[in-house]
Amino acid sequence: MLCKQPKTLAHEAQLAQRANEIGLSASVLSASQVASLEPELTLDVCGGVHFHDDGHLNPSLVMQELARDLDVRHETEVKSFERRGDRVVSVNIGNERIEADEFVIATGSWSGDVAKQLGVELPMQAGKGYSMTLQSPPQLPRTSCLLVEARVAMTPMGSTLRFAGTMEIGGVDDTINPKRVQGIQESIPRYLPAFSKTFAGANTQAQPIWTGRRPVSPDGLPYVGRFAHLDNVISASGHAMLGLSLGPATGMLVRNILANKRQPFDIALLKPDRFA
Repeated sequence: MLCKQPKTLAHEAQLAQRANEIGLSASVLSASQVASLEPELTLDVCGGVHFHDDGHLNPSLVMQELARDLDVRHETEVKSFERRGDRVVSVNIGNERIEADEFVIATGSWSGDVAKQLGVELPMQAGKGYSMTLQSPPQLPRTSCLLVEARVAMTPMGSTLRFAGTMEIGGVDDTINPKRVQGIQESIPRYLPAFSKTFAGANTQAQPIWTGRRPVSPDGLPYVGRFAHLDNVISASGHAMLGLSLGPATGMLVRNILANKRQPFDIALLKPDRFA
């Protein structure tokens, strides 16, 4: 967590204290201590917080590895479901009918639309975010960082560097808002002066922009659990900006549901029918 303002650092220090109280490891750092952790970076910050338990990954590589053990149908739309009473017996995708004993809705910001086909409400908004990946960054950090006041994440991925940010609520829409992108690009050199030429003039327009939609529930909690009136349908969606972080834990919860195992904690607050 990189902070430009002392008041921001003070606020983050309070969060670090709370993190330590619940068993996480976090240290409040001065500007010189931050620089010692990231010697390859030229930084303009007053300090930061280091969460020692945090990590980062390349989501593309993770998905490639996961796909090795899955039967993946790319660009496939769920057309309808076949039900017998309170059980779903099959899903129709295009011209194909797939039968299964259990069904898990884990379709991100489309989960609400998929659930409607089963006659259940799963309130969901799409929270659009933007990212750009620099193939030849002028400097490369050793670990992922959050530019706190700018709300921009910076993640090294091999020799490339990804910047991402914003939360734009506006439905399922892939349109790129130039002002949102400009806001991200203008904020980066304030923390990282070496990137001033990277996002200046023609260089700014040369950076390819990616946009994706985060599934956001009304109360900010994910939907994890069985639907009350569907015996064999489970929801695993609505994780907003924490999809990768909460993915492994959600997988464990869904596994326990399928195996009729006791959960390590009460998941009643996550039930998918809570707004029905």
